[in-house]
Amino acid sequence: MRPAPAAHSPEIEQQAREIVAELAPHHPTPGNIALARSVIASLIAVNGDIRAKLRASHEAWRVVWASYREGRFKPQLWRWVADDDWTEPPDTEEVRKLCKSNEAKRKSQERDEQIRIAVEKQERLKAEEAAEAARKEKEWWAKYNAACEAKKAAKAAEVAKEQSDAT
Repeated sequence: MRPAPAAHSPEIEQQAREIVAELAPHHPTPGNIALARSVIASLIAVNGDIRAKLRASHEAWRVVWASYREGRFKPQLWRWVADDDWTEPPDTEEVRKLCKSNEAKRKSQERDEQIRIAVEKQERLKAEEAAEAARKEKEWWAKYNAACEAKKAAKAAEVAKEQSDAT
């Protein structure tokens, strides 16, 4: 259930805008930004300045979300705040383990990407070499055919000369 937007002081609205501007670009599914601002403004109105707590919790949750398989649910920013998930950040030890795991996964993905690029480059070079070899072969056959045609023309001219000399 979405919380109803409430009117807040300009200072609270500004704080909420700043917090959303800071968190949304790094959130896996930012979602409805206006609703996130409203939910955070309501939180600030009740709890005061929560920026540091939100930031720390968000950083820990980002590590956890990054470890999720593709397609697994990750809450939109407004829902993460409205459902109070931010108040229960993941265990520090779990985050450390996931950081190592995520780093290993990232390195593996980078290595896979480097291999993919190297294979593509190698395939491109092979294709270029094959195209060059085909071009050279075509050029050789053109020269060979031209030489054969020149020989035929010379032979025909020789035969014609012999026939004209014989008459």
